[in-house]
Amino acid sequence: MFPWLPFLSFVVVTTFTPGPNNLMSATLGGTRGFRAAMRFISGVIVGFLILNLAAVFFIDTLVDVLPVIESPLKWFGAAYILYLAWKVLTAKPPREGEEARIVTAREGLLLQFANPKAIFFSLTVSSTFLVPNFPSTLALIGMCLFLMSLTLLATLSWALIGSTFRTRLEKESPRRVFNGVMALLLVYSALGIVGVV
Repeated sequence: MFPWLPFLSFVVVTTFTPGPNNLMSATLGGTRGFRAAMRFISGVIVGFLILNLAAVFFIDTLVDVLPVIESPLKWFGAAYILYLAWKVLTAKPPREGEEARIVTAREGLLLQFANPKAIFFSLTVSSTFLVPNFPSTLALIGMCLFLMSLTLLATLSWALIGSTFRTRLEKESPRRVFNGVMALLLVYSALGIVGVV
């Protein structure tokens, strides 16, 4: 049976927590308006879909050619999720001017292939959740479309909330609570991957 709770914990937390896509969406929404953010977001979701499809079919081929790799991939995925939990728990708000000035759809698309969070997310979700549980190519494509829709929802949320959301998370107390909850959800997800919960 597919581990829906660990899967959703991982993808929701990873998709909605701060990263280049979400920070740029919030920045563009807050400083240049929703339209400028939408151009960027359209590129992000197309690039993210391409990245996820590439990761799924790469991992699927790797597991077919070398089946013994499946178990180490799960452990690697769980270890990476625990690392993300630590990074989320200790994250600080970005300093003024840290975000790049990306505003076009093309730049949003290209960002996905230089975005470590997106790349490791795609490899982790493919190796730990999708390929081991969905033997059908159509099902794998469907799950990639689902992940793309979550990314769209996350980046739109950050763009709509914009500077207000970022301003609140810059305060230490709300940021610590938010980061702690997100980190615990990631730990739960990692434990679910290796069958502890």
